[in-house]
Amino acid sequence: MFAAFILIWFTLLSISTYAIVVNSAPLNKLVSDTDLLINFFQRLTGFLAFNLLFFQILTGSLMPKLRRKLGSIIFKFHLIQGALAYSLIIMHPLLFIILNFRLTNKFDPFYVFTDFCVLCSKRLEYFYTLGRISFWLITSGVVAAKLRSSIILRKNWRRVHVLNYLAFFLVSAHAYFVGTDIKLEPTSFIYFTYITVALILLVARIVREFKERS
Repeated sequence: MFAAFILIWFTLLSISTYAIVVNSAPLNKLVSDTDLLINFFQRLTGFLAFNLLFFQILTGSLMPKLRRKLGSIIFKFHLIQGALAYSLIIMHPLLFIILNFRLTNKFDPFYVFTDFCVLCSKRLEYFYTLGRISFWLITSGVVAAKLRSSIILRKNWRRVHVLNYLAFFLVSAHAYFVGTDIKLEPTSFIYFTYITVALILLVARIVREFKERS
């Protein structure tokens, strides 16, 4: 069954990669234009990170059931996938920094990572801000997972880790209003399927925790 799970996982990632490639300039133009190439990899890392973040939520939410059916290998997969997802999440804004530097001749990592705004000067900046918030929420979740054996987080690290849900939905809004690939087929189908499943998992978790407390 784990092989079937991996096949589905690999197929969805392959479709996502193919869609980004198809919706990009021809290879010869990408190779000859550094800015286009950087933008291509920025889009690719962003959408692949979105895919992996969804699968992190999926496997994390269903971990007890998945471990019974698939064995301990699914937990190891969850850890490896988490590391890969976070690597892509870091690469995505770093590529944006490089592209901004090439286009504006200004090296400004603070704009990419910390330039939050409430009354933004441009509509697009609101959705950039969602991306920034998502980055730090996910980073907090990663740190909580790494420190889960500490005295402070031993009992509550899962509550901090639940920030991944909020981060996922913020990333979803960021991707839809900033990106272009999400609105095209077949990525739009994958996008809305992931959001629907994540909402179901979130509602199920809320109901489960409510029943446990009552």
